[in-house]
Amino acid sequence: MKRNLLTASILAGAIISLSYGCNASDTASKNPSQFAGNWYGTINAGGQQIDMAINIDETGKSILLDIPQQNAKDIPLTIDYMSADSLALSLAAAGLSYRGRLTSDSTINGTYEQQGMKFKLDFVRGELGDKSERISPQEPQPPFNYEVREVFFENKAAKVVLAGTLIYPEGFKKGQKVPVVLMVTGGGDLDRGKTKPFRVITDYLARNGIASLHYDKRGCGLSTGDFASATISDFADDAACGLDFLKALGDFSQTGVIGHSEGGSVAYILGSRGLTDFLVTMAGPAMRMDAILSYQINAMMQASGASSNPAISVAEARLILLQQDDSPYNRDIIDFNPTVYVQKVACPVFALICDKDLNVDPKMTLESLNKNLQQNPRNQVKVYENLNHIFQHCNPDKPLETIDGDELISPDVPVDIAKWINELCNK
Repeated sequence: MKRNLLTASILAGAIISLSYGCNASDTASKNPSQFAGNWYGTINAGGQQIDMAINIDETGKSILLDIPQQNAKDIPLTIDYMSADSLALSLAAAGLSYRGRLTSDSTINGTYEQQGMKFKLDFVRGELGDKSERISPQEPQPPFNYEVREVFFENKAAKVVLAGTLIYPEGFKKGQKVPVVLMVTGGGDLDRGKTKPFRVITDYLARNGIASLHYDKRGCGLSTGDFASATISDFADDAACGLDFLKALGDFSQTGVIGHSEGGSVAYILGSRGLTDFLVTMAGPAMRMDAILSYQINAMMQASGASSNPAISVAEARLILLQQDDSPYNRDIIDFNPTVYVQKVACPVFALICDKDLNVDPKMTLESLNKNLQQNPRNQVKVYENLNHIFQHCNPDKPLETIDGDELISPDVPVDIAKWINELCNK
């Protein structure tokens, strides 16, 4: 399964290449029964939620670690220390350690550290499958006052069928022409269920006269195709077929794209081909991807309170990432340069940038857009204060910490997007 490089790339990556043949320590435990069993928890790494699970046997001498997003399973950890109410675990080859204290029969509060980066990690007794999905008050719930259709469109050249949700705005009547946007998600194996911030946006757009199509990436959700072998060019071709599908319906006046992160780069590709009437990019990379990944690693280490923070150069970042995953996709994305596409975009662009983004450097993005985006009086670039990579409010001094765990996306974002599109399309 392919990882999203525009996330905490360095986190847990070293684990994947380890031999699973090592043995856990035989350090004695005063009361192993207190910790015996299954535990799960989640790390918040720059907006990415990374689930972890540990299993501690009844003797207190064996602990196995699972990290599903990294395809890491049953990794033996060394037990450095265990008492009646606290424990210390490590995996020296990966530079990983965990220190935790038992605060109740069902909770361990602690800190996870890897390669100098520190993250709060609290474990709850049980298995990951027991984890209940939290429903944010922001998440739109039926019944809706607008039409929602399940649709399919095809990339015939690739023999891929994409499944999506087409939403018409409130009060839409056949023959009425309204603007529509194709929603393009960021990196990773994302389907509609995994991109809830998009659902907040599409709901607001529908209530403000704008249609949308949100679809599962190839090989994800209900879409066919092989996700693992696809490149960013393949994803751009899929999105282009989505635009063709929308135009063929004949219900829309202008057709645009909203792309987040890697999806923002896809948006620039489509714009460079002259396929769109407008683009909205959310934390969309606008410079060489290897430079972005170097920034990402350094920013994540600094924000997580790394005990030492050596500057990771672009060359070093490439080496680290390719050691983690030398797949065709990773090589393609590391060498990808959105700048050449940005320079060819002639349609209006609204670029949204977050000043606390640890994944895509806001300063480099702004500089690249100012230099490379064609001058257009209808263009708009907005930098949002104290928002992270997925447009959530975060602690300005500790960007890895979100302010409100229920916030899927800053409420200002869909408002600004709808306003810009309506002003653009209704002139």
